[in-house]
Amino acid sequence: MVANAATAPGETIHAMPFEVRGEDVLAALVSVGRLARRIRAAAKLPEPVPHVPRTKEST
Repeated sequence: MVANAATAPGETIHAMPFEVRGEDVLAALVSVGRLARRIRAAAKLPEPVPHVPRTKEST
């Protein structure tokens, strides 16, 4: 999970002046996602579409 990877030993997140756990990162990501949805809805913008990387065959 990306939230746990962000808090792995040696990551720069440990430079914060407080402890940051994987659960904290996950909660922040969920919160930002909700905020972004509200902002897009208020601006009448569409939801983003998932990124699908191109393969060598499709280029």
